[in-house]
Amino acid sequence: MPTDCPNRDERHGWTEIFRGASTEYYEYETEKTHRFYEKWMRDHRYDMRSKGMVAVTIPDQVSEEDPNWSKSTVQCVWHMYEHTGDKRVLADNYPMMTQYVDHWQSRATEEDREHIVPAKYNTFGDWLAPTTEEIENDPAMLNTFAHYQTTKTVANAAAALGKSNEARMYENRASTIKTAFNNHFYDETTNTYGSGDMGTFAMAMHGGLVPKGAEQAVADELASTIRNEYDNKIGTGTISTQGLLMSALMEYGYEDLVYHLVSQPERPGWVYMARNGATTLWERWDSDTQIGSGMNSFNHRLWMEVGEWFYTKLVGIQPATPGFERVLIKPVVPTELEHASAETETIRGKIAVAWEQYTDEFVLEVTIPGNTTGEVWVLANHQSAVYEGDTCPAEDATGVTYLRHENDYAVFEVSAGSYTFHSDSTPVDKRFDS
Repeated sequence: MPTDCPNRDERHGWTEIFRGASTEYYEYETEKTHRFYEKWMRDHRYDMRSKGMVAVTIPDQVSEEDPNWSKSTVQCVWHMYEHTGDKRVLADNYPMMTQYVDHWQSRATEEDREHIVPAKYNTFGDWLAPTTEEIENDPAMLNTFAHYQTTKTVANAAAALGKSNEARMYENRASTIKTAFNNHFYDETTNTYGSGDMGTFAMAMHGGLVPKGAEQAVADELASTIRNEYDNKIGTGTISTQGLLMSALMEYGYEDLVYHLVSQPERPGWVYMARNGATTLWERWDSDTQIGSGMNSFNHRLWMEVGEWFYTKLVGIQPATPGFERVLIKPVVPTELEHASAETETIRGKIAVAWEQYTDEFVLEVTIPGNTTGEVWVLANHQSAVYEGDTCPAEDATGVTYLRHENDYAVFEVSAGSYTFHSDSTPVDKRFDS
């Protein structure tokens, strides 16, 4: 079973650590990672209590429940499916997943605010955020974010399994939860959520909860909040950090700001840990000041989401369809970073990406495995000439088809093989305004 750290006698399978699952699929051998999580999902099925309640540790050692922790019951299964295309894992766990979201739907009808999961069911808040207030703020909002996220995922799972009636039912329920969420927590006059903490924005954007047409305004307000209230540093805990990194913030012109949050050297941050002797992730953003204070670890699974960000955002490797039958290569390129590269062994073989930017040229190298099709986004403005190798235009090269130009990218479809794309004019500059 996964556990958060090896240096305590408890060694519980705390369910919040499922957030590292996607990183592990990218980092480690897919087959072994998949078997590992298959076993842990069996533990979930075995330990689910009556009426769909799942505790915050699996195996069940702690009686508390919290919808942002035990949602491993649903979200971890979906990560497994995304990385492998294994419908069996969906079928095996689907009854558990539906019982789980139905359990939280029953909780969401207990009080006057229908479809809002009451604050009393929030046990840990945005755990280990930098301040107590950030941990404890917005408990009902955190709960309802998880309820929407898991309900939406179950709708997707039902559709993948061909259960069209159930997919429609859960999709309609998710839509109703989204409406209630925005009615209760979104202030359309200020484009803020709840208390206005960094994490509240991150969850709404990552969860797809922002009303259609308001995404840019909410992203702008989040960027302003990060700069003016957080001094351009992380202000999120275990629940919302993944949302901050994986949200659409990078898609709305703030790729340099997110890169700054990851790379800035002061506390709280990953670079701070490394520059202060860390060879493994810390439990707390400020573990170096908490020595002897009780709960503290210098070898912990928290904050692994940054690995997922490296692969899916910075280098841009994502499954366009479950199991990488189609792979999306869409790097989001910060102005201040000259190059980045990564490779991962997927269920279909190795995918490799490397990019480098110069004053007047962007170069993207891509390797797509056999039996796989790639959709490759090459940073290029409308005046750019895009080559593949020595061939221009790139679509004249073997295995390359031009699809469209979108948001400062030229988009191509490629068959299995290795390609070197380069565009010969300066990409549109979206510099980080500090």
